[in-house]
Amino acid sequence: MKSLVSGVVALITLLTAASAQLSPVPGIDDVANEWAGILSGDDGAPDPDIAVVFARGTFDSGNVGLWVGPYWREALRAKFPSLAFQGVSAGDYAADMAGYIEEGGSESCAIGLARDVQQFASLRPKTRFVISGWSQGALCARKSIGYLEDDARDRVIALVAFGDPFGIWGDTVSFPALPDNIGELSYCQMTTPDPLCTSPSDLLTDPFDISNRLKAMWEEFDDVRLNDAQRESRNYIIKQLPLAVSRHFRTLLDDFAHLRFRRWMLLPQHFWYGIDDTVEEAAEGVFQAYNENVQIEDIA
Repeated sequence: MKSLVSGVVALITLLTAASAQLSPVPGIDDVANEWAGILSGDDGAPDPDIAVVFARGTFDSGNVGLWVGPYWREALRAKFPSLAFQGVSAGDYAADMAGYIEEGGSESCAIGLARDVQQFASLRPKTRFVISGWSQGALCARKSIGYLEDDARDRVIALVAFGDPFGIWGDTVSFPALPDNIGELSYCQMTTPDPLCTSPSDLLTDPFDISNRLKAMWEEFDDVRLNDAQRESRNYIIKQLPLAVSRHFRTLLDDFAHLRFRRWMLLPQHFWYGIDDTVEEAAEGVFQAYNENVQIEDIA
């Protein structure tokens, strides 16, 4: 127990120091519906070069959230003037703890995401697609590949995942293999390791104390770089984590019995991908993938 407490104290200290290095946060919008005109059959809707769909993370608001989605959209827009960016609808995807911890990523999210890509592809035969997600949304994005028909799947150039828990769900959830045409761009916070996508950690191994530990880490998180909406979201998360643990305690006990405790380690650094320049790196990766795809088609 002494080593556990020491580890928690060390992590809190590291979180506080690292958070001070994050970029300032502008005002953000948690909704993106740039596919709406096309999906509704509007003849005047644009014909974009690239269409990106994004699945937000657990507890996130709107359809792209506050933490990663808006920054991802702006990073892509800096690379692609002809871009259509869309979030998975709240009707298809509640982004709740049940979808994450009981399903290993919401199945309805994956189905809804694939449906929209499929419909978009049928209406815009030249547009290329990027399927992306953060946290639980990354699991949804992966699952959606299996619901796409060949014509749409062949036009997806990349799967982009931020803080992807894929590695800690593979023993109980079957994810579709990526076809050769879909490049995988996956990003994980390593400076202050994100337990949902890094190697196993010995922290938070007591199922009866996890809600207190998570709450303490979030309360210690230095939020000076966050905007008001994100501070409200942070406070909401602090309230929701103990409730989520209590509602899914039987699943938690089973996960801990099978050494799957990392699934529950939703720490502050998991929320940094939008504000630590990771999205800019990912946008550059998509830009390269797009140009390579165009060159291949030109040769063909």
